[in-house]
Amino acid sequence: MNHAIIGFGRRRRMSWTFVKRDVTETVEVTPRAIATSAPLVAQLVAEGSGLSLIPRFTATATPNVTIIEPAGFRPQSFDVSIVTPSARLAAPKVRAFIDLMRDYVSARTDMFDAVVPR
Repeated sequence: MNHAIIGFGRRRRMSWTFVKRDVTETVEVTPRAIATSAPLVAQLVAEGSGLSLIPRFTATATPNVTIIEPAGFRPQSFDVSIVTPSARLAAPKVRAFIDLMRDYVSARTDMFDAVVPR
């Protein structure tokens, strides 16, 4: 890959996996910079510092960032878990949060994508 990469996370080497129907492609990348803040990574991308893989909602909220899906490939999905000591003993606020997150995530199956400056 001949593009500068801005890493979202903590690792110096990253594997980005993309899927299209029954085809899976993995790309190994070494970021030029790393940040644990998605808005910061999006701003670096918007300023032309490189490509990144960040949450879609962050990319769409950042001016001058374009979401790309080369040849229809999308980032591989992943599981999200909420862990509580006991579902029976969960406080009403915790139960409400779990229900809210379940609805939010199920309505947004495409939350992560590769981004480039617009």
